[in-house]
Amino acid sequence: MTSILSSISGQFSKSLILSTLLPTAFFVALSLVLVAPMLPSEAVWPTGLEALDVQWKVVVISLVTLALSGALYNLNIPIIRFYEGYPWQESSLGKRWTRQYQAELTAASVRIRGMRTLLRAMAKRLTEDQTVAKQYTEIIGLWKKLWERTESGFPGRVELVLPTRLGNVIRAFEYYPYLQYEMDAVTLWPRLIAKIDKDYAATIDEAKTSFDFMLNSSLLSALLGLALLAVGLLRGTPLTAWSAATIWSVEVTVCAGFSYAFCLAAIGRAGAWGQVVMGAFDLYRSDLLKQLGYSSTVSTQSEERQQWYEISRQMIVGPSPSDPPAIPAAPTYARAVPSSAKLEVARGIKVANNIVTVFLRVRNLESIEVRNLVIGDTLPQGYWLEWNSARADGGFVRCIGVNPYQFLVDRVASGRIVEVTYRAVTLAKAVSQTAQPGA
Repeated sequence: MTSILSSISGQFSKSLILSTLLPTAFFVALSLVLVAPMLPSEAVWPTGLEALDVQWKVVVISLVTLALSGALYNLNIPIIRFYEGYPWQESSLGKRWTRQYQAELTAASVRIRGMRTLLRAMAKRLTEDQTVAKQYTEIIGLWKKLWERTESGFPGRVELVLPTRLGNVIRAFEYYPYLQYEMDAVTLWPRLIAKIDKDYAATIDEAKTSFDFMLNSSLLSALLGLALLAVGLLRGTPLTAWSAATIWSVEVTVCAGFSYAFCLAAIGRAGAWGQVVMGAFDLYRSDLLKQLGYSSTVSTQSEERQQWYEISRQMIVGPSPSDPPAIPAAPTYARAVPSSAKLEVARGIKVANNIVTVFLRVRNLESIEVRNLVIGDTLPQGYWLEWNSARADGGFVRCIGVNPYQFLVDRVASGRIVEVTYRAVTLAKAVSQTAQPGA
């Protein structure tokens, strides 16, 4: 998902300056102060540049800084994935750290379930014992902290755990849309961007920019420390005197410390970035649904989850081989043999006791009998035809297809009217009816 969570509010220049140009400028300046003195003069300033005055040297340094900034900006996604642990996930170190975080998540999940059970038992005695009430308040505070830390710091399933804390924080908010709505975040995010208003998009960009600044600072601090270490060992300059060796070792250690500190800060900023990304799915998913051409008629959370699951599945893998072929048709239509037959179609509904009955009436306007009459009808999103409820003139009628449903009538005499009725139910209604005893 990080490959598409880039600047979305149009504030490209601001993001580039704050997230990459600023830390790169510090890196170049520190490199000239700390690393350059240990290199031969011709390595710092090639022969052709030694004759330039100070102003031109500043221009060269500025161009180098801009080039490094551009490279860092374009390598943002590989850098994030490296810190998440993807490239080395299957290494021995990656597997060991993954197992540790998996064990941590499992233990936290067990504690959360245990504390929830304890709190339910204690809730029954709150009015009887003041000591229990006090303990209940303390435990529920601990439970909330543990639950929030687990929800924001780990993905919803153990098999999704990555070998780094940063990777698990990012994967946690990547998994959130699926956990809540069964939406595939990676697939739907580029489409959701079009529905996010400018102010909220700017908030997302600001959070991402802050995260990138911390992560780039961590990477550049590590590179500076490695450069100091490598040049010092290869050149041997810091090893000529005890004082020089001490200063050199302190510089390397400080760079490593800054790299680790910036990495910890990046984890915190990733959490803030994730909060606004999750909020985008919460706030704008209904607008996205309408933009995709679906009507927002679902009335329960389970219906919404099923709807987003089907949308995500079709976008990722296309229609299932078991799905019926799409039939281009109007919401309600009729056709027969001969194909030129004139048919009059009417549709209506009747609601009684929370049951919707659909009436489809077709009149044969031809002077001859028509055969193989097909009456098609489309229900709104979230509604289904109740099984074995279709009738034609009081008897059963054959039904095929899945929304649009097709009702088949053998023959209709000239001038005759055939009326098909069936019941439409929502998924929640069907489930509740099935759950009733004797249903």
